[in-house]
Amino acid sequence: MAEKSWPTVSIVVVNYNGLEHLESCFRSLEELVYPRDRVELIMVDNGSTDGSIEYMQKHFPKVVVIENGENLGFARGNNVGAQQASGEFVAFLNNDMRVDPDWLRHMVGVIRREEGIICAGAKILDWGGHLVDFVGGKINFHGHGFQLDFGASNSERSYMDERLLPFSCGGAMLIDRQIFLESGGFDEDYFAFFEDVDLGWRLWLLGYKVIFAPKAIVYHKHHGTSRKMPLYQLRVLYERNALYTIIKNYEQQNLDKVLPLSLFLLIKRALLNFKIEEKDWLLDSRRDGQVVTQLKVPRLGLSYLIGAEQVVANLPKLMEKRESIQQMRKRTDEEIFELFHFKLTDPIFPGQSYVKFQDTLVNTLGLPAVFTKPLPCRVLIVSHDVVGPNMAGPGMRYWEIAKALSREFEVTLACPGEPRLSSPNFRVKGYSRSDEKTLIHLVNSADVVLAFGYLLHELPLLGNLGKPLIVDIYVPFILENLEIHSQLSLPDQNETNDKYLRILNNQLRLGDFYICASERQRDFWLGMLAANGRINPSNYAEDKSMRSLIDVVPIGMPAEPPQHRKQVLKGVYPNISSNDKVIIWAGGIWDWFDPLTLIQAVARITRHRDDVKLFFMGTQHMDPSIVPEMHMSSRAIRLSQELGLYDKHVFFNRWVPYEERENYLLEADIGTSLHFDYVETRFAFRTRLIDYIWAGLPILTTRGDYLSDLVEEEGLGRLVDPGDVEQLVAVLTEMLDTPDLREKYRANFERVAARFTWDKAVEPLARFLRNPQRAPDRANYELNLALNTPESLASVVPTPLWQLPLKAWQRYRSSGLAALWQEIRQYILWRLER
Repeated sequence: MAEKSWPTVSIVVVNYNGLEHLESCFRSLEELVYPRDRVELIMVDNGSTDGSIEYMQKHFPKVVVIENGENLGFARGNNVGAQQASGEFVAFLNNDMRVDPDWLRHMVGVIRREEGIICAGAKILDWGGHLVDFVGGKINFHGHGFQLDFGASNSERSYMDERLLPFSCGGAMLIDRQIFLESGGFDEDYFAFFEDVDLGWRLWLLGYKVIFAPKAIVYHKHHGTSRKMPLYQLRVLYERNALYTIIKNYEQQNLDKVLPLSLFLLIKRALLNFKIEEKDWLLDSRRDGQVVTQLKVPRLGLSYLIGAEQVVANLPKLMEKRESIQQMRKRTDEEIFELFHFKLTDPIFPGQSYVKFQDTLVNTLGLPAVFTKPLPCRVLIVSHDVVGPNMAGPGMRYWEIAKALSREFEVTLACPGEPRLSSPNFRVKGYSRSDEKTLIHLVNSADVVLAFGYLLHELPLLGNLGKPLIVDIYVPFILENLEIHSQLSLPDQNETNDKYLRILNNQLRLGDFYICASERQRDFWLGMLAANGRINPSNYAEDKSMRSLIDVVPIGMPAEPPQHRKQVLKGVYPNISSNDKVIIWAGGIWDWFDPLTLIQAVARITRHRDDVKLFFMGTQHMDPSIVPEMHMSSRAIRLSQELGLYDKHVFFNRWVPYEERENYLLEADIGTSLHFDYVETRFAFRTRLIDYIWAGLPILTTRGDYLSDLVEEEGLGRLVDPGDVEQLVAVLTEMLDTPDLREKYRANFERVAARFTWDKAVEPLARFLRNPQRAPDRANYELNLALNTPESLASVVPTPLWQLPLKAWQRYRSSGLAALWQEIRQYILWRLER
């Protein structure tokens, strides 16, 4: 855009005793990359007594200062500035903000009057630019506006799409000045808070549009001004103004439905802040008639009721405004709210008690369909393993889960490194396991995150999402590690075990929903969850089966049967003839597996027959940084060499591409997986046995794990005892000598395969994603944080200073850095209020 074509803009900053903020705010405005003759800077002073006016006159003499002489509030103060401004556009900016030099150019750049886009909202970050303040807003059906992803981590790739907003944050917005004035500007009866929600709603109602300007960046000292005001007074404004907003802006048929529910919910929020026992107020023949004679009522609880009372006091004037607005209506409520990807019924208050109360109201009294219309959940699946042409079990698991869930939900699969596979039905994105910043933008755009449990240690970001977290614990790695690290000295083993136990316990405290691979695993994890306090009254009251806390999502299989597309083994692979009998070992050779007994058995059998071949489909994981080289793999190769079997009767392939595995499975005669009698075996889920079932490949496996029980119960093959070479030789010989071995088991495989398709496997996940919620105990924890504000803690004795470091460390260990920081802020504010 040519410099002379940039519109003139008046930037209005309302100030009330904000001297400490003025230098950084106005210095950043002076450094704007925008034609200087097209910018007017205005400070509206609301009766400051801290020397703000004198400071501006001395240090920023070119700024127009409007002295009101009294505190007119945010709404009226900005209206005064807009009325006296000369610009074609007016920008409103909080005094506790500083702007990026290109802020104004990017704000103006998204305005498109021909499309009705006449108002823009900036991207607001915290003062350091690391956390989200405002990147878009939501409106609850009873008028409360709130910021999307407030407090979330920010990265350079986060929130970079222009999109329509229901409203712009009034602290950093740009609007056509004439339209702002003609539409009534900010409602001055609001004084402060939610006047921007009301304005945005009104603009849409009048036929205009509001847009997000992702490159227009502002940095905010959050609540730099409002922190000076008592919380109970701020709450009066929130509750009163939300009711103002819905009364003015809803169509009549919607207001008739919404207003009663809004008042009921306001009362519930007040009662929760009172923190009283309702039973003390109930007349009950089982009680002795004792009444409560003394009650210290928190002022914050009364704020809700006073807010509602003020609405009634101002009702005649409010109804006049409503009539005027409704006469100018250009869009219906349904046309407005269908434009935005959020549910108007999202609760605004934490805790299961409040959520259930709202659900009861909505389900009983009803709401318009546009408010309750289901939206496809946006789920981010974070794999810790490679997703590509060559995949081990974990990569396969997340690829197939993404594929199955994408039939109903909006799915993004994040995998380490650059994506090497793509899908037309879901997005595949790369990230770095060593840098969680590469994942932030994907987390930001999700409603729910599903992650492999160990990633909560590597990527702490995942443990502090502020949104539902699904933790996949299908690998009991604490048991696998016992064998992996068994070569270390005992002190080192103990130290390593303690380390991983701490990592595991942290996972079991942070999730909202857990998934594992079998009912046997679930029993193991229920014990671990109980030890970490997650089997508790809050979660039990929600679901006595605990299925809503942890459920089974096994490894599945495609619904379509495998197809033989090309010859890969018999008559093709060196030293494997077309008439040979092939025993296949799918997957890798890990330290808790027993390929050695199998190789010894093959050595005995091949003394008498030359047609038996053992083929290992994979020996080493594609990425050693994820799964290091296993000792067992090299031991197996060495044993085959010592017995003279290497590349004659025993073959070690590096890895079979995922999409080609069906060719190998269909050419094989027997599928095998052997393991030791370790504790890991008891709770394992041998992924590749599912592939054998999919391919109808008769199975030979060791007793002791979940799937070996299935093999025996359903007649899918034969079992042997761990480490028994003689027994293995006998069973293997019998299977090799059985004509039409596949045909013998065919019907059994077809019956069982139907139970393990991926669509059925993911059903517990799908149930959760249809109504994702925080776990009740996690939600109640957040409720305690919400209620334990400085105001409601007025009578609490402070923690002694000498105990604070220990308390901080315990908080960090249990809930992470973000939760610790939140508690520190609450503590500091409380001490300041006392």
